[in-house]
Amino acid sequence: MLIDVMCASLIKRKIPVTSEERDMLANLLAMYESPVEFYDYITNRDETLAALTVTNRN
Repeated sequence: MLIDVMCASLIKRKIPVTSEERDMLANLLAMYESPVEFYDYITNRDETLAALTVTNRN
């Protein structure tokens, strides 16, 4: 699933996101009922959001 791959890339590559982008991602992740088999970043949404590199820059 694309959102799981995107989360993996953001975290593993330490790609900075703004707090607004993090909030939008949180809303997207919340659309999925957990657990979602084979999709660790969606299933573990709290850990996913906590692992993001959040910056104040826009």
